[in-house]
Amino acid sequence: MSTTTTATLTGAPTRKAKAEGSIADIFTSLTGEAAPTLPERFAELKKALWKEEMKESWREVLGELEGA
Repeated sequence: MSTTTTATLTGAPTRKAKAEGSIADIFTSLTGEAAPTLPERFAELKKALWKEEMKESWREVLGELEGA
């Protein structure tokens, strides 16, 4: 959804009214459509960012299980 901006006689921009939408316009899970597949580089980036945090989370889980 895009808006068009125009200038008035005073030079102040005005905005054209946006078309009304629904929450389903944002979330593909609500429309029944398949989510777009992201390029592999995004998966690699996520792995790089979360690797140490994931290990630490598992250490905490294992520590709790061993103490139970």
